[in-house]
Amino acid sequence: GIDADAVNCSGAPYDMENSGGGVSHIVIRNGRARNGSGVTVKGTLNQFYNMLVYGNAAGLQADGTSHLVSNNSVYGNGGSYGLKIVAGTGNRAQNNIVYGNTSDTIVDNGTSSTVDHNITSNPLWVDPANGNFRLQTGSPAIDAGTTLNTYYNTDIAGNVRV
Repeated sequence: GIDADAVNCSGAPYDMENSGGGVSHIVIRNGRARNGSGVTVKGTLNQFYNMLVYGNAAGLQADGTSHLVSNNSVYGNGGSYGLKIVAGTGNRAQNNIVYGNTSDTIVDNGTSSTVDHNITSNPLWVDPANGNFRLQTGSPAIDAGTTLNTYYNTDIAGNVRV
């Protein structure tokens, strides 16, 4: 995975167009891609998880086959969606928080997609306006996800998920 911030980008802050890759534990913010998104993934069998995507022209989108988009927080982005499966077969969008965007919509234009255990209501972050996306006690996001496998057993801060 990549451990970095993509900040104040003029193009799509992260656009992956290959197959079989993975990106995790990354913050994508302040991207201003025209008609683009904070994160775009294309190809086959890519995995995007434990990411924070906020303050971009649009949220996070997957276009292709058998992508896994999980355990991400998508906040404060513009555009007509928070998370979007553009097309393709067998994509999975699970355990994501999509809140506080121009639209908190999760769009599924794919075929045979799995879209579940996502939260689009207030997750009770501590202070998102100042970049603190930790969950408060009583958050509806705590223990709301589904178990994916042990590969996804840490959060964006590297803490073990329980």
